[in-house]
Amino acid sequence: MRVLICEDQNLTAAWLEKALARAGHEPVGRAVDGAEAVRMNRELEPDLILMDVMMPVLDGIAATQQIMAERPTPVVIITGRADPSTVDAALQAGASAYLVKPLAEPQLGPTFATATARFRERQALDAIQQRLTAEEQSRREAEAAADAARIESLTDPLTKAANRRGLMERLDLELARSARSGSPLTVVLLDVDHFKQVNDRWGHHTGDRLLRDIAEYLRHELRKVDLVARIGGDEFVILLPDTGSDVSQNFLVRIFKGLHLLGSRERYRVTFSVGVATSAGVATADSLIRAADEAMYTSKLTGGGRLTFVEVVGSRAEGCYQRAAI
Repeated sequence: MRVLICEDQNLTAAWLEKALARAGHEPVGRAVDGAEAVRMNRELEPDLILMDVMMPVLDGIAATQQIMAERPTPVVIITGRADPSTVDAALQAGASAYLVKPLAEPQLGPTFATATARFRERQALDAIQQRLTAEEQSRREAEAAADAARIESLTDPLTKAANRRGLMERLDLELARSARSGSPLTVVLLDVDHFKQVNDRWGHHTGDRLLRDIAEYLRHELRKVDLVARIGGDEFVILLPDTGSDVSQNFLVRIFKGLHLLGSRERYRVTFSVGVATSAGVATADSLIRAADEAMYTSKLTGGGRLTFVEVVGSRAEGCYQRAAI
């Protein structure tokens, strides 16, 4: 076994060199301080290091920590007394065994064997831990990537609102919850009047900015439990859980007054046709969307800039009535 001696006392170092040679080991060098021990470990690549605790420049415990960080090698600490705190600190730093002065030659062989076995066991455990850590990191990265991909698949890239798929997934959840609890659910379908004129006159970049402004305004004004979705072109859908027609009317009129102000900006000059459908735990996704769509077209056919409200019972829309948005 090639052994590096790290000992600043000449007599102890000389005794160790002779004892190692008699035991069939090869002393590959001697370091007289901790920093030199770290350097010689890199350069000489010994099989084992005998490290005195009390070393100049860098003590034996600090040197052992650096050795384990740079080129892990079995370390046997040499200490003047078996102080539990010193031994514990050495083992925590990475040492595999220790010897207490005065040294006895018969101790060397068994101590070296113990140190080498413990070092290999620690290396094996560290390798397992590193593999498990890497696997856990890979799993988390894969989950994060899957979550990001899922969110992307449910999101409209232009406005960052939900897309049609995101809308239908959330709508199914809210309908199931509404059916269990009997709580009302309101679906709002919004269409931008004269949107084509914005694109034709000012360019598609202006039309895109208008769509982004609408989505951002709605996200700001609605509750966290509500959902804004863009389902294509200039059409948006809003889900309002736990919201009946009595609550949604004044709430939506206020919101769409703000939308009217947004739409009246120069380069926009648009109004909004809105259909509002409300159910109380008995509607289906198709009936709610269809009722909101029909109500929106009623608003558009009667001049635009209006909200049309309907109540949905099962698959039927009942009680259609209008309010101007401004």
